[in-house]
Amino acid sequence: MILPTFLQFGKAYQGARDDFVYIYANHWKKQHRPGTSDTLRVQKPGEIALIRVPQKNIMDRSAYQFFAGLDAHGNPIWTSDLPSRKAVFMDANGVGWNVSVSYNPGIARYLLTTEHTNTNKGNLGIFDGPEPWGPWTTVAYISRFGFPWVEPTTFFWNFSNKWLSKDGKEFVVVFTGTRSNDSWNTVKGSFVVSRRSAGYGTGRKRGAYASLEGLGFQQGRSGIPTSGGSVLLRQRSCAMAAP
Repeated sequence: MILPTFLQFGKAYQGARDDFVYIYANHWKKQHRPGTSDTLRVQKPGEIALIRVPQKNIMDRSAYQFFAGLDAHGNPIWTSDLPSRKAVFMDANGVGWNVSVSYNPGIARYLLTTEHTNTNKGNLGIFDGPEPWGPWTTVAYISRFGFPWVEPTTFFWNFSNKWLSKDGKEFVVVFTGTRSNDSWNTVKGSFVVSRRSAGYGTGRKRGAYASLEGLGFQQGRSGIPTSGGSVLLRQRSCAMAAP
């Protein structure tokens, strides 16, 4: 596993679903090419692992547990045996060398963002699920993110917990990349949501929505002139997750 990232709930882990810290990490796929790095590229086929550890034991390696699939009732199975882990998310087109996952309490959804296909090309996948382990549906699967207002060299995106609206529908994405995007960049947007069945979702707060049908970004971004309006991205596929 390479380049782990923490599931974000908020400052000091406020609003966390339980007493665990959750961590995602890519399964490294050795694809050596002369003059390149194996790790700083889209890993194919894409697999992401999920790890948890009690907040009070985060410095104790023996306290870490790894996601090992779901039982017959759809509950997560945890193991301390690293080789027994299973992917919590998969995409045959690959996953980026870095991943971002954050919780949106307004819509009670976990939002996972990562690259696909090739790195540094603005290939963004946005996925949502009711739990840290999914099941995941695809909100958007984008190539050349933000083009023509944003050069297609981005490779990392994160939904900022700090700048979510109370109902969770309005958001700010922080992103970066290479060349002109090698900086702190932000763009505002909004979600299109659909109603859920009663009781769907668990955790500390049950949400009001079953899934995200799409999202829109304002045209332009910090440092780039905007022409106004928005671009709506509709859901195109679903269930890119481990069996």
